[in-house]
Amino acid sequence: MDGDPEISIGMHIFVGSKASWETIPEGVPQYEEGPPETKRKST
Repeated sequence: MDGDPEISIGMHIFVGSKASWETIPEGVPQYEEGPPETKRKST
C-alpha cells in the first residue's frame, strides 16, 4: 500500500472472543459482542 488510506477505526467489536495476544488500543469504543443497535450503520 502506498500512502495513508485516511481510514480510522470507529469501534472494536467482539473483543470478548479476541485472541489472548491481541492488544486493543485505548480511545476507541469496545464491545464484548456486536455494537448496540444505535451504533450500527444502515445500508
